Amino acid sequence: MKALDLVENNYPRHRKEERIKTILDSMYKNRVDRVIVLRDSETLYGIATEWDIFHKLSTIKKVPDQPYDLPLASVATYPVDTLPPETPVKTIINQFLLKEYSSIPIVDETQIYGLVTKRGVISAHLDKIRRIDKEVIEITVKAKGRIEPFKSLRNAENKLRLGGYSTLIVHEDGRYIGVVTALDIAKEILKIRKTYPKKDWDNQISKLHVADVMRRDYATLSPTDPVYRAAEIMVERNQKIIPIVEGDRLIGIVTRRHVLNLIKG
Repeated sequence: MKALDLVENNYPRHRKEERIKTILDSMYKNRVDRVIVLRDSETLYGIATEWDIFHKLSTIKKVPDQPYDLPLASVATYPVDTLPPETPVKTIINQFLLKEYSSIPIVDETQIYGLVTKRGVISAHLDKIRRIDKEVIEITVKAKGRIEPFKSLRNAENKLRLGGYSTLIVHEDGRYIGVVTALDIAKEILKIRKTYPKKDWDNQISKLHVADVMRRDYATLSPTDPVYRAAEIMVERNQKIIPIVEGDRLIGIVTRRHVLNLIKG
């Protein structure tokens, strides 16, 4: 299996000078979380994800009156590594594992084919994973990124940044409650920065706690569930991590990285 067999060409393509509001409309319309950014009509510039947009708009020092009128280039990831269409899948998996990418553009000298994503690689290997006779506990690791629901949003933001996490598990005395993601926090902070004058930003943000923005809709698994269920949830629900719980007690997490290692063998 090679990159061209896994490439997804459903991600919209937009030129770097287009406005962010147009990009968000395109993401929602096409039900995707990223777009391919073009320098001109044919040349790759980079990638912009929903996370890139909300994170960068929530952290820039001076927010314009109309932040969604900023050009796409102001939030895009540039430059990006690419791979040719004949790249073996093992090389792609190694790239994902070594560099923590969530997607890689597939290009050659003549065209941009699309993106290969972690989710797409896992989806293409579901049959293989279903044949693996393992319980999910065998690939479960301790959840290092954890936080209590009464902690401040700023505390969560600092934990995410310093720990290099994109998601924190919300717990209380070892009892699983939910998750809070960097994207959730960035959206909430941007909403405050758009709603209130600058002098009130810190005060408004300081009033928020993890419980105000955390998510309770994440799918979980029990330790004895088959490992393929983790892969299925990652594909069906597009979850990056899966909390592993026994009753309401947090045991650990499984990430896409662990499933990719299973595929790699």
